[in-house]
Amino acid sequence: MTIQKLLCPKCGNITEILTESLCDICYNNKIFNQLKIPNILKVSLCNECNSFLNNNKWEKYDSINDVISKVIFQSIKKENKLSINISNYEKITDFLYNVTIEYGINIYKSKKIEIRIKYIQCNTCNKISGGYFESIIQCRFVSSSKNEINNIINTLI
Repeated sequence: MTIQKLLCPKCGNITEILTESLCDICYNNKIFNQLKIPNILKVSLCNECNSFLNNNKWEKYDSINDVISKVIFQSIKKENKLSINISNYEKITDFLYNVTIEYGINIYKSKKIEIRIKYIQCNTCNKISGGYFESIIQCRFVSSSKNEINNIINTLI
C-alpha cells in the first residue's frame, strides 16, 4: 500500500492531505489572513479609574489583558468570531504584545500586535475633577398652595 504524495500549489511542499487544495501551513495562513487582525490597536484608558473607551462608551475593566482581548475580538470580522479564542499574551515591550490566537480546534497563530495606550480622563472623572455635580430633587406635596410650593422649591435651589 503506497501513500499518495500531493503537491501544494501555493508553496510547493509535498504533503499527504490537502485542505481546499492547500497544505496545512498555507491553509492556516489563508484563514488568519481572512481574519484581518490589525497590527496596531489604539486603546484609551482613564488615568483616574479603571475604565476604557469602548465604542464611544466608557466601561470598567479588571486587567489590561481583558481590555486587549476585548479590543482584538472586536476588531475581527463578525462572521469569524464564533470560533476564535485569544489564549495567551506575552508583553514584549510597553507597547508590543505577542498574542496567541486560536481559530477552530487546532489552528494556532502568534502575532505581534502594537497596543497604543492613551491615558485620558473619562467623562465622569472629568466632571468630578472640575467640581461638577448633578442631582435630581423630587418634591411631593400633599395639600399646599401653588405659591407655597414655589417658595419651598426656590429655597431648595
